[in-house]
Amino acid sequence: MKIIEIVYLVVQILAVVLFVGSVQLKKKKNILLCQTFASFCYAGAYFINGGYSGMCTELLEQTENFSFWCFERKDKKIPIGFLIFFLVLLCGCAVVTYNGIFSLIPYVINIVYF
Repeated sequence: MKIIEIVYLVVQILAVVLFVGSVQLKKKKNILLCQTFASFCYAGAYFINGGYSGMCTELLEQTENFSFWCFERKDKKIPIGFLIFFLVLLCGCAVVTYNGIFSLIPYVINIVYF
């Protein structure tokens, strides 16, 4: 087994442990923090494996989640322009990282989930 494959597996296992472990936490801030670290691990694993569409999706998703959390923490409503900005950014990343129809799957899932 090559060293890069070992690093990939370790990062994936760490991401899964962090994500599953986050549901055991009590405070919303700690849950978000743990899931953010898990998402960065997933993005790193996608990068190692050459899945740039998945990496961009993970990074944009975490940026979006953190921004929404900041609005929610201040008891403010999320502006519609902010939502449109993230959708346009997501579509832009889909165009830039296009590598066949299967590279669009992470973006379509994220837009539907949005």
